[in-house]
Amino acid sequence: MNVLVTSSSSKVLLVKGFISAAADYGAKIFTGDTTNEVATAFVGDKHFVLPRTSDRNIFIEQLAYICEIYGIKLIVPTRDGELSIMSDIKDGFAENGITILVPSKEAIEICLNKRMFSEFLNDIGLNPVPVIDDLSLVNPPYFIRPVYGASSIGVKTADTHEEAKLFMNSDFLVHPFIDSDEFSIDLLMDLQGEKALQAVCRQRVLVIGGESKISRTIDIPVLEQACLKIGQRLGLVGHNVLQAFYSEDLGVIMIEANARFGGASNLSINAGLNSPVRIMKMLVGDESAYDNEDIKFGLSMYRYSEDIIYEGDTN
Repeated sequence: MNVLVTSSSSKVLLVKGFISAAADYGAKIFTGDTTNEVATAFVGDKHFVLPRTSDRNIFIEQLAYICEIYGIKLIVPTRDGELSIMSDIKDGFAENGITILVPSKEAIEICLNKRMFSEFLNDIGLNPVPVIDDLSLVNPPYFIRPVYGASSIGVKTADTHEEAKLFMNSDFLVHPFIDSDEFSIDLLMDLQGEKALQAVCRQRVLVIGGESKISRTIDIPVLEQACLKIGQRLGLVGHNVLQAFYSEDLGVIMIEANARFGGASNLSINAGLNSPVRIMKMLVGDESAYDNEDIKFGLSMYRYSEDIIYEGDTN
């Protein structure tokens, strides 16, 4: 029942979370990336250098080989760019008893394409960030983001109509600027994408480069319910991260959904969501995985970098 975390990069805490969760099962935790030169190469039981997903056939062949030789039964993708190919091979791997934590190809595309996600939210009766079609109807400033993108890459503000007009095309979304508190919500689903189990909200107190450096868990039931609904309707799988604006005046305004673990998900995991532990339990059929856990609200997390000093060849 060994586990492989792909695109592991510097996600040391996530890997350690699965190491801890796997201890009761005698399972090994492996990591994989396109290079040995990553921090997680020093954390798990073994690190694999994987082909790039753009080398589709080679990637799939190598992944299948590693799973067969090393008894891997769970694959945890952690990067947006690998989710689609993982979804394509999910059913084939399942025939060999290997679970890949990804939803359907359609659900992934809705999550990756912010325009489609906005339309999906309207269809299920939730509020997306409004999309401006006519700039003359909304005063600046404007919030602009690419239809595809992550980590706030390509996100900007425009202070004039003229500047915003440059982005009124199919590659970008132009929104009214919303001055409100922003939240990330960690959502745990079952492994079949059939049941939304539990959601934990955390306020993004300090955000740098799209990642929350200071976060705090907070109890907002209406926001939790909105995310549970999204997960259920999309058929998401395992651990996911959603983002939203919320205030008592504005209500819930959903921003985006990510069908994977997030950079600051460790806070919700330690606050009681316990995703790695519960995912391992689901994998072995332990029904206690589906029970809601007590969540510690008001728990804060301050993220920082830690160095690994290593002498020798990493190859």
